[in-house]
Amino acid sequence: MEKKKKFYVVGTPIKHSKSPIIHQQFAAQFGLTIDYRILEVGRGNLAHFLATARDEDVKGINVTVPLKEEAWRLADESSPRVRSAKAANTLWFEGSKLLADNTDGIGIIKDLETNIGFSLRSTKVLIIGAGGAARGILGPLSQKRPSLIMLTNRTIEKSELLAEQYGRDKITI
Repeated sequence: MEKKKKFYVVGTPIKHSKSPIIHQQFAAQFGLTIDYRILEVGRGNLAHFLATARDEDVKGINVTVPLKEEAWRLADESSPRVRSAKAANTLWFEGSKLLADNTDGIGIIKDLETNIGFSLRSTKVLIIGAGGAARGILGPLSQKRPSLIMLTNRTIEKSELLAEQYGRDKITI
């Protein structure tokens, strides 16, 4: 019998995550059997978890709050999307290297434009939050040329940093 491939979603808080259900159903559609787990990992503990995950032959890790920005710093190699966003939501091992990607932006664009047929061109967009997910969607979103991207967050400083990174002319705080 083939050993199930092991995957995780990590972050804090994480118990509410529907990722295991979603990924198990997705795998079943393709005739795959996976072991997808939730694990609470706090800020500053991701490196320790990754060392354990490598030893356990974990195939992939989804990263959420508050670890996306920490994840990109720990990766040996990152996609252009990660380097632009300075945040990663997907990690995996290839040999001795930890690789990172950010699928937040391409995911939301595909959902909006392809899955529901909504054009972002010349529309107004509100983003609530200025963390790793916002970092991941701002680049791909701004390429779709909405008429306005408004960003709101608990702390104005984080919003201002993102606006500077992606262009003050494109983002209203």
